[in-house]
Amino acid sequence: MVSFDSDAALTYKGKANQMNIFEIGAVLIGLSALFGYINHRYLRLPHTIGLVMIALAASLSIIAIEALSPTTQIASLVTDMLNQIDFHEAVMNGMLSFLLFAGALHVDFSVFKSNSSAIALMATLGILLSTFLIGGATWWLLNQFGIDMPFMWALVFGALITYRSSSGIGTLQNRRRPGYVGG
Repeated sequence: MVSFDSDAALTYKGKANQMNIFEIGAVLIGLSALFGYINHRYLRLPHTIGLVMIALAASLSIIAIEALSPTTQIASLVTDMLNQIDFHEAVMNGMLSFLLFAGALHVDFSVFKSNSSAIALMATLGILLSTFLIGGATWWLLNQFGIDMPFMWALVFGALITYRSSSGIGTLQNRRRPGYVGG
């Protein structure tokens, strides 16, 4: 259970932690800005794809550092920081409205209206088909390796991957538009 005390310090399961909610937010925003700069300056990948790739590289770096030098305890520091965050609360009551607004901000409604039947078809059948194909393939592959994953969780994974793939494709298509200057 996450709650706030009078000093605005974040408490997790009744224990006060070292970082308050503002410090955690500052660290996450700072890392996001740093990763965005690295992507913009050196990698030049679409924004969402670049951030995911750099975050993956950072995670693998933490795992490698921990494997090479277990005394650093860097993995436990990161784990402790992440345990301070109530992700359900942060996403549902914090970030979701901003994500939906940012997505709607870039919609050209005249193009949307003229392609509404194709969009409706892809938004329903295409998403369902992709979710079941990716989720089913993930479930089958994990079972082949002896990992027992419930089929519903595999479908959740399929839905998440389907969404991320469609946003990355949207970014790539926007770059092909004449006059596009976004990231």
